[in-house]
Amino acid sequence: MIPRLIIAILAVVVFTGSVSAQVRGPIVIDRCVLKIRDHIEVSSTRAARIVELKIRLGNLVQKDDLLIQLDGEIAQANFQVAQQNATNNVEFRYAVKANELSQKEYQRAIQLNEEIPGARSQAEIEQLRLKAERSDLQVEQAQQHHQIAQINRELALLELKPYRIIAPISGQIVEIHKRVGEYVQPGEVIAEIVSMEEMLVEGYIPLNKAWQVRPGTPISGSISLPKLAENIGQRTSYQGQILLVDSTIDDLSQSVRFVGILNNETGLLRAGVPMKIEIHNQQAAHP
Repeated sequence: MIPRLIIAILAVVVFTGSVSAQVRGPIVIDRCVLKIRDHIEVSSTRAARIVELKIRLGNLVQKDDLLIQLDGEIAQANFQVAQQNATNNVEFRYAVKANELSQKEYQRAIQLNEEIPGARSQAEIEQLRLKAERSDLQVEQAQQHHQIAQINRELALLELKPYRIIAPISGQIVEIHKRVGEYVQPGEVIAEIVSMEEMLVEGYIPLNKAWQVRPGTPISGSISLPKLAENIGQRTSYQGQILLVDSTIDDLSQSVRFVGILNNETGLLRAGVPMKIEIHNQQAAHP
């Protein structure tokens, strides 16, 4: 009985040690660098003159805010015409009324011949039937014309939209390359926007620990220079996750590059700031 008890205790100890061996503490990378994630160049898709700039250098903008208005008078006029045609249903209403009248004339002629045989000739009946069928087709044609007018309105709106340049992302205006009155060509950059809501962080993981890290692994970061952190009032930890673990090993340092993303809710983190990154929840692949 005692030997069995000893064996059981040893088994528990070995199992516990095996489980403990699987648990890994955070991997700490002291020297990592912040980079900007979203730096967007705002350009035109039309050759036109700038008539209004809604932005100034340093402005904070929200996604879909109007940034630049280009001269689109012709496109605006075409849209107004298309809008008028799309809302005009006179042709359709007339076709419906004409169809109702044609159907009544045809039905009355048939009814009259039933009451008084021969009152209307067969040729007259056929003409009225043809007129009623033609009026049916005219209603269908009027419906198609109305649908085409609505499609033309959508096309005119699509043609008008490029003259209103909106913010593709939320962020800060960091460059303005053009002024009111200047002409721009398709693809020419007018302004630049940088988003600071999330920052990329890049560093190198020692090769013997890189196998523990994969995309989606949670990370936390803090400014690695205490004086800098104190000066900007930032002692908090920024949360994020791993985006990329490089497939290439750096021969000199025997490490693997990784790229992560950190939330920058305070907006105080800047590109180039040195960060200390902790990579969490690592476990061994085998006991």
